[in-house]
Amino acid sequence: MRKSKLRFILPLFLAIVLLTATLSSASIGFYFDYKPTFSITNIAYLVDSSVSGYAQSIEDAFSTWKEKTKNNDVNARVGYYKVSSSPYYTPPAQVVFTLSTTGTSYTAYFTATGAPANSGTGEPYSNWAKCVIYLAPNLSDPKATVIHELGHVFSLKHPFENPEGVYKMQTSCMIPSIAPSTYIKYRSTVPTAFDVANVNSRFK
Repeated sequence: MRKSKLRFILPLFLAIVLLTATLSSASIGFYFDYKPTFSITNIAYLVDSSVSGYAQSIEDAFSTWKEKTKNNDVNARVGYYKVSSSPYYTPPAQVVFTLSTTGTSYTAYFTATGAPANSGTGEPYSNWAKCVIYLAPNLSDPKATVIHELGHVFSLKHPFENPEGVYKMQTSCMIPSIAPSTYIKYRSTVPTAFDVANVNSRFK
């Protein structure tokens, strides 16, 4: 009887160990092929007057990312400061917040020369020197939206768009409120351990 139980329990135990290891490995390496050319440890950001009503939510979102990444490797800890003016596509502001005219929030990427580094709302196809985050009007939870869009600035992708199903099981702030209903249960309004681990892996 004891041997029979062992024959059943041992494969089950090994399966659990394997699944745990698989999920653990999924915690890193899930991000864009490209990344910002600026350091995420001291990001200059600008809030356009068109979204001044979101200024506090933007500050709070940066603060949340800073707190969540404080134990990352030194180059993967989020830091930031606000600037009052900047040329639209070039530094000193590396991240600009402005109003979306499409009704949805999204992030656009630009090279150092001001050329687009992505098409529409698609993934970036080169490294970028500046991001413009377009925020929709009348957001119900602007802080959560900014946290999500900043994740894109830090190279993070939408987990549910990954062809390998294991990533789709991760709770993440990179699952937007408009995600397919199957994945909404994994949505977080703050960066999770999965998100923080990916930022650390990308920039360490």
